[in-house]
Amino acid sequence: MLSRLQVSANEEHRILDLKVYETPNSWQEKEFARITELACLLCETPIALIKLIDESEIWHQSKVAINTEEILLIESFCKHTIIGEVLFEISDTLLDTRFAHHIAAKGDSTIRFYAGYPLIDSYGNTIGILCTMDHMPRTLNEVQKRAFALLKEGLVDLLLEKKQQDEFRSFERMFRLSPHLICIYRPDTPFLKINPALCKLTGLGDNTFKSEHWRDVIHPDDWENVLSAFNTVSSDDTEVVIMTRAKSASGVFRNIEWVISLEHKIGHLYALGRDITDEQALNKELRSTTQLLSETNQVGRIGGWDIDMDSCQLRWTEVTREIHAVSEDFVPNVDNAISFYKDEEVRKQVREAVENGIQFGTPWSLEVQIINAKGTTIWVHSLGKAEMRDGRCHRLYGTFQDIDEKKKIQLESENSRAVLQAFVQHNPAAVAMLNRELQYIAVSDAWLRNYQLMGKNVIGKSYYDLFPFITAQGKARHQRILAGAIEQHPEDNNLFEGSEFTGFCSWEMRPWHLIDGNIGGIMIFTQDVTHRIEQRHKLIAAKIEAEAASNAKSEFLANMSHELRTPLNGILGFAQLALHSGNEADKKQFIDLIIKSGHNLSTVINNILDYSQLKSDKMAANTERTDLHLLIKESIEEMMPEANSKRLRLTSHREAEIQRFIWTDSVRLRQVLQNLLSNAIKFTELGEIVLRVDRLDEDDNFATLRFSVSDTGVGILPENQKSIFEAFTQEDSSLTRKYGGTGLGLPVSNKLLHTMNSSLKLHSSPNVGSTFHFDLRVKATHH
Repeated sequence: MLSRLQVSANEEHRILDLKVYETPNSWQEKEFARITELACLLCETPIALIKLIDESEIWHQSKVAINTEEILLIESFCKHTIIGEVLFEISDTLLDTRFAHHIAAKGDSTIRFYAGYPLIDSYGNTIGILCTMDHMPRTLNEVQKRAFALLKEGLVDLLLEKKQQDEFRSFERMFRLSPHLICIYRPDTPFLKINPALCKLTGLGDNTFKSEHWRDVIHPDDWENVLSAFNTVSSDDTEVVIMTRAKSASGVFRNIEWVISLEHKIGHLYALGRDITDEQALNKELRSTTQLLSETNQVGRIGGWDIDMDSCQLRWTEVTREIHAVSEDFVPNVDNAISFYKDEEVRKQVREAVENGIQFGTPWSLEVQIINAKGTTIWVHSLGKAEMRDGRCHRLYGTFQDIDEKKKIQLESENSRAVLQAFVQHNPAAVAMLNRELQYIAVSDAWLRNYQLMGKNVIGKSYYDLFPFITAQGKARHQRILAGAIEQHPEDNNLFEGSEFTGFCSWEMRPWHLIDGNIGGIMIFTQDVTHRIEQRHKLIAAKIEAEAASNAKSEFLANMSHELRTPLNGILGFAQLALHSGNEADKKQFIDLIIKSGHNLSTVINNILDYSQLKSDKMAANTERTDLHLLIKESIEEMMPEANSKRLRLTSHREAEIQRFIWTDSVRLRQVLQNLLSNAIKFTELGEIVLRVDRLDEDDNFATLRFSVSDTGVGILPENQKSIFEAFTQEDSSLTRKYGGTGLGLPVSNKLLHTMNSSLKLHSSPNVGSTFHFDLRVKATHH
């Protein structure tokens, strides 16, 4: 009778942990029953059992019951059997000193004879025991021993066959369930077998794949690579990894990575494929994101650093090096890095932060000043963190950001608050700030006075409710501004058509932006220019009686009034808005606009002063050694914000062999280039501006360089191309109204070039663009 007896779960032989033979099923139980019955017949014993050492059960054949004490004794026998490789036989357990004391206590009912073979597989692993027992002493004869050994070998073969069958079923299940693409193939025949994953990808069915060839699945351009892989596998007896495109059921080719191997005995090729299309797209996106992050850090001037505490090596990223203005061969360490900080008090603060990070893992965030390698003092934000493991710091890392501009604006804002309070009180400019719903969010006192709103709480009120006379044309203009347009009019008597205001108004409307770059609403600047118009009419009347030159200068003065007042009024208006605004982001935007208006005002004044000096011959060239590459780079960078505001592409190009250093008046050369770039940006609405430097000739450390600025702007009519180099003159008065300007930029630039023995040349076509260029003969070296 076949039954199962539970045995101790902590027998010592289970430490082998050979979990490769599963619990027998009903079919195997029948086989085990036949084997144990045959063992009893061969050995003429009443008891035979099979024990697999990875199971907690014994399968036995017994004509009598086995009690608990006998089970423990059998465990002891098995323990000795399993450590050997041959038959372990005890003719009389009562005479065996290893078991006699135990047997004597049990009387005649206990086991007196035991014979057992360890079951050893082809790998040398002991997987179980086949044994037979009797309650009477006995000895197996040679025939019985040989038959028992053959029975043992048959049992091992049975177990190994079962293991192979289970493994085959596992491989078959893996073949069916694997998400990877698997196929069996011969180069000269259709598919022999493909798994469901490959069927799903290619659209081949279980009944159709055998008529399909791998060539029908692989992209035609990749087939040569496949054949080459077949040849390599066939000749080198190795695995080959290739990349191909496979045609999917939808007709779209997917990128597949194949591992191909050959079974030489039967000539079958085995291919395991992995669809890496999405992975490649993800990697591409990751590279793009990484590049974007790098570019963002570059724009934001955010560098990184880390210290490996095991090697004490400090590493700086490229941006960190740029902030410190060090050379590429500079090797940073903790001491020389701390030495960049401005004074001893700051250096002490940084040292304490680093020490606390190392000892306690304390992070830090400091806004301090450094003096970089060029001697420039700048504000930086130093942030550090510690990587602690097992109570020990293994790494310090963090960021290093150039916040100089932001910090200076912040400090200037704080220092100027008291001044702005008095400044805004007498501000003559009328400024209003509206959100996207055209509701007031900020307003200057001048606006309230000019439009009879004094004493009214206008914040949060609709612009249209307070100004119900706004026409459909005016509302359409507001929508254009909210879409990103900038519109202005120097002399408009229809802006408030229908209101009590009947004079002339100079106005500008532009969008203001949130921190995230989205448009937050509209900024409106207005100024009553009625008096100015009246004055201009008087000047026009006087112009009729004056000489041509005096008339031109008079018109210049009239236009200059606007050129000076507009940025000045912008400064005053935004100053008042910054004072009244409680939003730090708004204040920053107002201050940015104040700075921009100040730059515009400074440009106008500088042009006037330069022209005055040039007219009186009081300006001479100051020749000095100049880094041409840096000058070109800085000229582009200084004009980039203005180009970006109009969404223009601003680039530079210079011949690679042009010497880096030239001897010239760098200040005047920079001024000429900025004037030309500024003009190009001003008169270009769409397209690009290019600054080029070309070498025309070279001899004896001297070179003739051609500087040119090209744009895709409005262009200049041939009949006007000479007059634009005359003071106070622009090509067309309509351009003055549209783009503004004093008309001094080109005359000043030309006179500056005269001091350097050069002059401006022009090539232009209306509605195509213009190119201004000049040639300089300079001393030039590479070092």
